[in-house]
Amino acid sequence: MSDPANIARAIAICLLAAGPAAAQSLCGNGDSEAVLDAIEGRWTAQEKIALESHADSYFRAPDPAPVVIRDGRIESAFLDSLQGQPLDLALADGPIYDTDAVDALLEDTRNQTLADLLSDTPCGPEDLPQLVAHVPDTEGISAGGTVTLIPYFEDRMLMVTELELSSPEALLFMAGVAYMTPSDPD
Repeated sequence: MSDPANIARAIAICLLAAGPAAAQSLCGNGDSEAVLDAIEGRWTAQEKIALESHADSYFRAPDPAPVVIRDGRIESAFLDSLQGQPLDLALADGPIYDTDAVDALLEDTRNQTLADLLSDTPCGPEDLPQLVAHVPDTEGISAGGTVTLIPYFEDRMLMVTELELSSPEALLFMAGVAYMTPSDPD
């Protein structure tokens, strides 16, 4: 087995047997361009939403929805319905959500099972890059707030949506937490 061809073949077999490489964690990555490059593409968001008004609370789990991240922007049918265009993403200056804040959001949206899907990261959300898109106030039925992406790995991220939706008749607060994974290629 000392023949170089046999050694190379044995290494290749071992690598194939080990399976695909695990997705890389984005812990400590503060390079906005590198983070945006790592997460660019088509994603599927499985979201749970909590809506609260002065009188009631509602919980929804809409069907999985496509989200596209490209050219430093995020787009989805929901965001397009609010703004009519993709929203710019920017790396937050510091962490917006720490472990306690993420846990509280998961509890508020009845989505605690997501903690298990993200718990294998070597750091908490406070040490991960957090990309923010601001939803500016709109006219008519006003919607304002933020959408924050917390990429735990190159193939798993959390999207947190916190909006205030208002009209002359109602005021709703929306908190949404979505588990995002890459979509199958077309």
